[in-house]
Amino acid sequence: MSLAENQSYQVVHNIPGRKKMIGVAPAVFKKEIFSKVRFDDYITRTIDDTDFIYRLREKNYLFGIGNVKIYQDHNSSLVQYLKKFLWYGKGDGEFIQKNPDQCLNTLYHLFIRYNFIYFFKSLFKLKLLAIPFFWIQSFTRIIGIICHFINLLRK
Repeated sequence: MSLAENQSYQVVHNIPGRKKMIGVAPAVFKKEIFSKVRFDDYITRTIDDTDFIYRLREKNYLFGIGNVKIYQDHNSSLVQYLKKFLWYGKGDGEFIQKNPDQCLNTLYHLFIRYNFIYFFKSLFKLKLLAIPFFWIQSFTRIIGIICHFINLLRK
């Protein structure tokens, strides 16, 4: 799974330049950013980075991916990845709940971008292990969103 994840980063993430959305682990920010936009204390840690970047973007801050490489070490078991993707899906659900206007963007990202756009990019770059990685992540995150909203209905 680690090799598939690395290929996925080569397909869509490790491309220097400005971005509309980035993950923040690992990321480097100038200290003054946090005096303008802070992490939201009322949202769980599953989605705090997406929410933080979304609010930065709304204030017209520019951000992106640089040329510096930051290495990560992830547990490579399929079970651990599935748990992480379910957790991301829960966070996607929380993000949609907090920002309903972003529902279509989030669903487009998971249904279209992950399953079709990233599929073709992976084929073009010959990063074939990334394809099932994207599909598994998409499917599992969608399940996480559904579970999040089912849990809300139960409360």
